[in-house]
Amino acid sequence: MDIWKEIITELSDELKKEELDIWFNSVEKTTFDSNNNLFIIYIPNTLYTQWISKKQDKIKNKIKILTGKDVDIKYETVLSSTPQKEDEITKQPTEAQNTQKFETKLIPDYTFEDMVISDFNKFAVTLSKQVINEIGKINPLFIYSRPGLGKTHILHAIGNELLKKNSNTKVLYITAEYFVNEYIDSIKQGKVDLFRSKYRSLDCLLIDDIQFIVEKGRSEEEFFFTFNTLFEGKKQIVITCDRPPNDINLNERLISRFKSGLVADIKPPAYEERMAVLKKEIEKNGYNIPDEILIFVAQNVKDSIRSLKGCLGLIHHYSVYSGEYPTIDRVKEWIKDYLPVDISDDSPYNITIEDIQKVVAEEYGVNVEDLKSKQRTERLAFPRQIAIYMACELIPSMSLPEIGKHFNKDHSTVIHARDKIKHMLNTDPFFAERINIIINKIKNKNVK
Repeated sequence: MDIWKEIITELSDELKKEELDIWFNSVEKTTFDSNNNLFIIYIPNTLYTQWISKKQDKIKNKIKILTGKDVDIKYETVLSSTPQKEDEITKQPTEAQNTQKFETKLIPDYTFEDMVISDFNKFAVTLSKQVINEIGKINPLFIYSRPGLGKTHILHAIGNELLKKNSNTKVLYITAEYFVNEYIDSIKQGKVDLFRSKYRSLDCLLIDDIQFIVEKGRSEEEFFFTFNTLFEGKKQIVITCDRPPNDINLNERLISRFKSGLVADIKPPAYEERMAVLKKEIEKNGYNIPDEILIFVAQNVKDSIRSLKGCLGLIHHYSVYSGEYPTIDRVKEWIKDYLPVDISDDSPYNITIEDIQKVVAEEYGVNVEDLKSKQRTERLAFPRQIAIYMACELIPSMSLPEIGKHFNKDHSTVIHARDKIKHMLNTDPFFAERINIIINKIKNKNVK
């Protein structure tokens, strides 16, 4: 009778397959000492004790059912137990074997070779390559930029290069939102210890959009301790964000740790760099788009690399499926949603913060003075947050403290309002549609 197999069968109904495989099925040897009422479990390392001992009472009960004896459980590492034969040792789960099962969530096609590297992102890429060469030396590496400038691509490129250099490296890419959701699930399922073991045993954690962990109290605390564990173990942490560390509304302990490493920003690409991105995308996808169209796109779509690539895809598909040649006039119509609001003096739009306040107040049935008041009822707070978000987006020349003064709010309140509305836009298409309607009303209010 194989007592350990019987025990695993007993536990299979209440443990996840992953947990069962890692901590129980990987135990290669046990011994039942009937004379001393002792059941010895030979383990690869002491971490197994922590996990197996959680089910110790059930293990003892099962052994009593099988043998009729009350036993004590003893754990011995493989090195201190009876020497094994060579073929038995090879059966022990090695670190490499466990790593092969580990899901990295990396996109293999995202590499440094697939990027346009120039002045706008060179510093961030240089530091990223240094991380690959000397893991844990630059720690953490914090990369920030506005959305769509290649932060995510860089994270995947780091992970892919680390695995190319050493396939046994335990590297994981996640978004902050995924981290929060996984942590919540682990609480619901009573698997918090398994969650912690997974994250705190990494060699490299690549976490995207850290701003989404803001105001997620317990998740923020959990990330803080995960960060500390990896940092103290000289493991690598790379973080991306849509703003610099000082502008994140996080606990000061985390902010100070972010700034303890190196911080790199990615700037919007210049015209020549935007052209290089477009040319590389044309070459990669085999699009047939004339140079004058590329020039038009590079001159007018300045907000992000993601938008540049999106424009090319639209132009290609409109041209192919409509059978129309991509002239400048046609392209203007096809990519109108990508063309930015020009707020210069010779623009058809001359948006002021008063315009934003007036239109938003009308839309939500409140007074402009209400938006500036100290009242915090939902009826006033929500439209106020929308107006603050629109001021940040439509008047980028205005600083956050300046915007705050127009609403009698401080810098941190502006950040909170902006981030809340951004998150809602990313998760609620109906809300996003309404915001677009309001923005168009603001634009059209001052057409010259």
